[in-house]
Amino acid sequence: MTPRLVDDQIKQDPEATAAQYLACVLGVTYLVVGLAGFALTQTAGFTAQDPEMQLAGLTVNPLHNVVHALVGALGIVAFTRSRRARRYGILVLVVFGALAVTGFLSGHPGPMNVNTPDNWLHAATAALGLVIALVPTRAQRGTSPRVAGSARR
Repeated sequence: MTPRLVDDQIKQDPEATAAQYLACVLGVTYLVVGLAGFALTQTAGFTAQDPEMQLAGLTVNPLHNVVHALVGALGIVAFTRSRRARRYGILVLVVFGALAVTGFLSGHPGPMNVNTPDNWLHAATAALGLVIALVPTRAQRGTSPRVAGSARR
């Protein structure tokens, strides 16, 4: 998604929801981290379990970077519609919640080369996914022009 497409979307729907903005911020953050991870790891050792391969104290490998970049891209796309943002929040909650639980229980880096700080980050990301999924939309607040009888207050 190009900046121009994002600008066009904002012009079409100038009142983006908090969920959309949170999804976008999370998406941009994860996309930047994924790209920075690729700058560090390149593409060698796609599922390598190297504790020395760290980005800001978090272990990474190319598979981990792909996941970060994908989650980031989805978050940016989720910005385009309120419903997409909420679905993105649910996806983030489920995926990162599962990653955190399995990471804490196994204590093994696995194919994504995760460490304990990664597990805590995954848990925090899952919590943010819950927030994105539960933030009220305009229709729930009664300000959507598509909802019959709604009025701005």
